Amino acid sequence: MTYDEIVQAVDRLSLEERQQLRDYIEKTTLRTNPARDLSPDEWIQRMKTVAHSIREGFTDDEWEQIEADMNAEYIEAVDDNLWRD
Repeated sequence: MTYDEIVQAVDRLSLEERQQLRDYIEKTTLRTNPARDLSPDEWIQRMKTVAHSIREGFTDDEWEQIEADMNAEYIEAVDDNLWRD
């Protein structure tokens, strides 16, 4: 289905069906990016939790190599908030 076909299909929906579609889009948007509405503190805590679980899978030597590799080159982000969306 093309974009134009989708628009035409939406045009044929009743007001109630359009509201159901809006609700569905909002629900799936939140599901695909649940961290979108987190506060900075909540986001940092979530990152720390994930980082801790990742760290547990490596030996100290492996982790030192990972840190060295990550610090070998710095790449400036185009947009600091780009990664959150």
